Amino acid sequence: MNPMTSPAPSVSSTPPPELLKLSQVVTQVALDKIVPLLGRTEPERKDDGSLRTPVDEGAQRRLLEVLEEGWPGIPVLGEESPRTEQRSVLEGEGPYWCLDPLDGTSNFVAGFPFFGVSVALVDREGARMGVVHDPVRRETFGAVRGRGAWLNGEPLPPADRDGIPPLRQAMALVDLKRLPQALAMRVAAEHPFQSQRNLGSSALEWCWVAARRCHLYLHGRQSFWDWAAGRLILSEAGGAAILEPIVGESQEGAEDSRPPLEGLAVTAAASGELLDELRRWILLPPQPCSQ
Repeated sequence: MNPMTSPAPSVSSTPPPELLKLSQVVTQVALDKIVPLLGRTEPERKDDGSLRTPVDEGAQRRLLEVLEEGWPGIPVLGEESPRTEQRSVLEGEGPYWCLDPLDGTSNFVAGFPFFGVSVALVDREGARMGVVHDPVRRETFGAVRGRGAWLNGEPLPPADRDGIPPLRQAMALVDLKRLPQALAMRVAAEHPFQSQRNLGSSALEWCWVAARRCHLYLHGRQSFWDWAAGRLILSEAGGAAILEPIVGESQEGAEDSRPPLEGLAVTAAASGELLDELRRWILLPPQPCSQ
């Protein structure tokens, strides 16, 4: 897929009313259905090895209800929906919601305080509006296509974080476990950036790059609901991203302009220039280890 990037847009001081409405809805669901059960729920393992809890399912049910109340008639593609239902929504003609009711379920189960709720309104051009809410820090990231991005009502990127360092001085978010083995080994051996972290919630990690708390993002496999809202937020904050099919895997649901449900590798950065620098490093032949 082509890079999604935009110059840091000129935004109003307050988000559009429709984004505020969606932000309030998502925040309330997290407060009611997720926060009270942090670290107090038993998970089960899905076929793909990831965890699911009654909290994921309960939050999705409530989101379905409130989205239908506020925006009647728009179908929902949810992570916890049956695959046949996901395909049906993806193949429809009109706009639809794409949501992850609890992104970072493993963190949530362990009591590690980094998880969120992600909701995006998607049309044939991509995400039109998106919200990612972090209930622990009470932070709500949001964006509207062509209008800008915000964090708790303040424009992104933050005015006090204008500088983006070069690759060697950058802070990176890297999910080593899902990277191709050769790339993971190069990252470990060559240290192309200053330092790296892995926080365990894809949707929030996109947003932390948008807020310039980190500058780079590498992830070997994400599903549509992992990146639908976060990618829009990063782009509207002036960042850039490339999502690419995983070599050797078919792309279910990728007909026409429809995004695949699963299996895209992510390379993203706080600016197009930094993304280009990272991509150049990735494409370089591996450097010999110093003796």
